[in-house]
Amino acid sequence: MNYLVLYLIRYVLFIVIFFGTWAVVTTFFPEVNDTLTLIIPAVSAVLLTPRVQKIDTQSGKKMQLTWIFLKKPLLVEK
Repeated sequence: MNYLVLYLIRYVLFIVIFFGTWAVVTTFFPEVNDTLTLIIPAVSAVLLTPRVQKIDTQSGKKMQLTWIFLKKPLLVEK
């Protein structure tokens, strides 16, 4: 798995989480202000999106994908 794939996964999940939360907010709370219908999905997407970190190990540099829904991080050699 290439490190570009990690970033692709991260950004695709951000878009999916953002639009999913936006659809839920606009469907169940139609009277909410337009500003809040963008702020609520943006904050939830930032909090729930996986994080990509660069780490140094004894075997070299690696990229690590950590997510609230994964028990173990995904490691990729850079």
